[in-house]
Amino acid sequence: MNTDLRSLPTDGLVSVGEYAFYGTEISSVDTYCIETIGDYAFANCAYLSVAYIYITMSFSVKVPAK
Repeated sequence: MNTDLRSLPTDGLVSVGEYAFYGTEISSVDTYCIETIGDYAFANCAYLSVAYIYITMSFSVKVPAK
């Protein structure tokens, strides 16, 4: 595990897996276009003080037939 990680690389990042940054020394997150964030992705990150995460959502709407 890389516990020296300080920032989140955002180029092309669309998903953060489970426990991806667990226990790292990441201090801030500023990213966009994230589709999913796994369980405990940022758990036990004692130095994480700021997180700007813009989540992209997609959904479909079903319209009842008349």
